[in-house]
Amino acid sequence: MTTATLALGLTGSADSTIRSGLVLVLLAFSVHVAVRSGMFSLAGVGFYGIGAYAAAVLALGDQDPVLAVVAATALCAVLGAGLGIVLGRLRALYLAMATLAFVLLVQVLAIEWEAVTGGALGLFGVPAAVGTPVLGTVAAAVAAGVALAERGRSGRILEALRLDDQLAEALGVAVVRRRRVAFVVSSALGGLAGALAALSFSVLTPDDVSFSLIVDVLTIIVIGGTAAWYGPVIGAFVVVWLPEVLGFLGTARPLVQGALVVLLIVLAPEGAVGLVHAVRRWRRPRSSDPLPTEVVR
Repeated sequence: MTTATLALGLTGSADSTIRSGLVLVLLAFSVHVAVRSGMFSLAGVGFYGIGAYAAAVLALGDQDPVLAVVAATALCAVLGAGLGIVLGRLRALYLAMATLAFVLLVQVLAIEWEAVTGGALGLFGVPAAVGTPVLGTVAAAVAAGVALAERGRSGRILEALRLDDQLAEALGVAVVRRRRVAFVVSSALGGLAGALAALSFSVLTPDDVSFSLIVDVLTIIVIGGTAAWYGPVIGAFVVVWLPEVLGFLGTARPLVQGALVVLLIVLAPEGAVGLVHAVRRWRRPRSSDPLPTEVVR
C-alpha cells in the first residue's frame, strides 16, 4: 500500500477506485462548464488526452511533476482558445459532432505519433507523483470554484446562457465572449484531469482516450444533471462505484447496470440535481428564485 492508502485506511483497490472517481469528477466538470454556458461540447475529453500525454512526457523527461501538470494545463488552455475560435459559430448538435471528431482525432494521434506517445502500446513507468489526497484537494478546489461561479448574478447569467442564448443577449450578456471563456476553462479542466490521471496511474495508452471515456462522461452528466455544480460529483461516483456494488451479479452486471441508468433517466430526466431541486420545491412550495431582470457585460 502507498502512504496515502495507509493514511486513509483504504485497500489498494478502494484507493484506486476513489482516484478514478476523482479524475472523472474533474473531467466531468470540464464538460459541465461548457454545458452550463449553453455549449454541448465534448472537447474536454480530447484535452484530457492531450493533458495526459503532455504531463507524462514531461514527467518521463525528469520534469518536476507540479510543473508538468501546470504546463499541460496551460497548453490545453491555449489550444482550447484556438479551437474555440474555430468552432465558435457552431451550436447544439453541430458543436457536439465537431468536438466528438476532435476527441477521435486525439486518439488517432495518440496511436500514430509513436515517437512521442509510444503508439498503441502507450507510455509506461510514468512517475506516480499524484496520490488520493492531492486529487481530492484539486477536485474540491475546482468544485468550490464552479459552485461560486454559479451563485448570484454570475449564476443567473449562466442559467440564461444554458436555457436561451437569445434571452441572455437581450438581457445584455456578452454571449460570444462568455462562451469563449467557458470553452477555455473547459479545455483547461480537461487537460488538468488528464495530467493528474497520468501522474496517478503511471500507465497511459490510447485506450484511455477511447470512445468508452466519452460514454462515461455522458453517463455522468445524465445521471448527475447539469443544473448545479454537484451534479458531476454525484454522477462520477455513481459511474465508478456502481460496477463495484453490482460486481456480485457476474455476467448479468452490465445488463442490470444499464437498466438502472435507464430507469434513473426516465424517473429523473434532470438527473440527481433535478431530484434535489424537486425535494426543495416540495419542502418550500412557495419559494422561487427571482428571474434575472438586469445583467451587465
